[in-house]
Amino acid sequence: REYVISAPDVDTLYEIPLNFEREQLGRKILDKLQIAPRKLPDWNEWEHLVNNLKHPEAEIHIAMVGKYIEIGT
Repeated sequence: REYVISAPDVDTLYEIPLNFEREQLGRKILDKLQIAPRKLPDWNEWEHLVNNLKHPEAEIHIAMVGKYIEIGT
């Protein structure tokens, strides 16, 4: 049971690594493979990215203008 990892549904794909880190997946893999960790990861920037994606400060509008619109894609 120690090696059971939960993977709940998330709002954005970028939350998955954070969930795995909370479940200590990396440590469990290293322990199982008998590998010593080099250093602890710093997830602050990643958490900031996820927070910005989930709670954007502003909305932007993107327009695409083209002369040859009948060409298709």
